[in-house]
Parts: sequence; C-alpha cells; structure tokens
Amino acid sequence: MLYDDKAVDAFGVTGIPTKFIIDASGKIAFRSIGFSGAEEMYSELTAQLELLLEGSSK
Repeated sequence: MLYDDKAVDAFGVTGIPTKFIIDASGKIAFRSIGFSGAEEMYSELTAQLELLLEGSSK
C-alpha cells in the first residue's frame, strides 16, 4: 500500500483504493479502482497476474 502525492499524479490515480500490477519493464499491466470485497480483489488480481505470467513465458 502506498500513498504518495507524486505517485498519485504520475499514475493518474482518480480513486482510492487503486490497485496496480506493474510488469517487468515498469509499465502498468493492470489497474483497478475501488473495492468490492477481499475475495473479489484476490480473484481479480490472481487472474491478472496469471495472464501476465502466461504472456511473459511465450
């Protein structure tokens, strides 16, 4: 968890919480704003990480 005014501006955060997955090259691979519960967040982030990892193994 990070809150930093410079990061908010740099990443264009418009709501809290905003979740990011940053890829190996430092680019935003996934962004999600809001919170719908821990279970949904876990599923959402897990699915996105799996997609990112699949793409990096090709």
